[in-house]
Amino acid sequence: MRKKIDAARLLTTKDYEEMARQKDPTVQAKHYLLTWMTHVTVFLSVQVLFFGLSGLDIYESANYVTDLDWIGSESYEATPYENQTFHSVSMIWGIILVVDTIVSATYVFQKKR
Repeated sequence: MRKKIDAARLLTTKDYEEMARQKDPTVQAKHYLLTWMTHVTVFLSVQVLFFGLSGLDIYESANYVTDLDWIGSESYEATPYENQTFHSVSMIWGIILVVDTIVSATYVFQKKR
């Protein structure tokens, strides 16, 4: 789109080089890997916060982390979370994280030229 609008030579050579670099599969893979790793780090940090706010100590948390049967639970009572809000946020965010993982993997594992 920029190339069509650039009739008055608004873009420099450096701008065109940056646009070409953005299309490079290696640059895209690095970008998606970095954003995915950031997403996972924030997600895990929030899970630790939710576990802590729910009153779990390290040993109780370890039990829930090693035995993941509670993940499919529709009620928060069977989960490590103190209330329905923590449970709902975690489940929705978990689904978003899975989708983000799939999308990021398509860029990271695509064939490079």
